[in-house]
Order: sequence, then structure tokens, then C-alpha cells
Amino acid sequence: MRKLLNIFLRPFLIIISTLIFIIIAGFIMYYTGLTIIKPVELTLLSVAFSFVAVITVLIFLRGRDKEEKEGTMHTLVAITLKFLIELIIAAIWFIPAKKTGMNYILLFFVLYLTFSLCSIIILLNILKKKSL
Repeated sequence: MRKLLNIFLRPFLIIISTLIFIIIAGFIMYYTGLTIIKPVELTLLSVAFSFVAVITVLIFLRGRDKEEKEGTMHTLVAITLKFLIELIIAAIWFIPAKKTGMNYILLFFVLYLTFSLCSIIILLNILKKKSL
């Protein structure tokens, strides 16, 4: 039971703590006047990216204990699904929501890179213990 909690809980705690830190930093920056991006927009986009990161890690962890071919397929599906969902988020963020100002573009790519790096670090740490 402890091993199961260690495997699943640590990656999700990293993603959730990153989400909370970004939201708190966004609130502080908005209310001190450093940015014009509303906390609701920051929270919405952060939650979307953290949801994608959790799904990616969950699919990857599901395939970790499978045989070589199935584990590799789970890894490819996780990364492909992450890419496609983030393309959909980008299309929704930039086209219908009309968030095309420089602040919104920077926000999108900073959050994208933050949660992508978070997912990559988690996946690499797991792959150090057991390769494909």
C-alpha cells in the first residue's frame, strides 16, 4: 500500500503544488498591479494545464507495470494525448476567447512550459527506475 501511494501520490503532489504556487503568484501580481491578467483567467488556464499533466502522468503510470510493448504504447499515447489536448486548449484560448495580447500569449506559453517541464521531470524520474 505504501509503495502504491508513493508511486501515484508524489507526481500528483508535484503537479498540484505547482498549480497552487502559480495561482497564488498570479493573485499577488494582479493585486499589486504588476500584471493586468485577471486571476480568473490565470486560474482557468492553470487548471486546464494541470488537468492535462495529471492525465498524462496517469496514463504513463498505468502502462509502467505492463510488458515492454504495452508500456511503450501507453507512453506514446500519453504524450500524443497531451499534445492534442494542449492544441485544443490553444485553439480555444486564442481564437474564440480572443486572448491575443502579448500578456496573454506570454501567460499561455509560460504555463504550457511550466506544466510540460513538470510532466517531463516526473516521467524521467520514473523512467530512471524502470526503462521502457
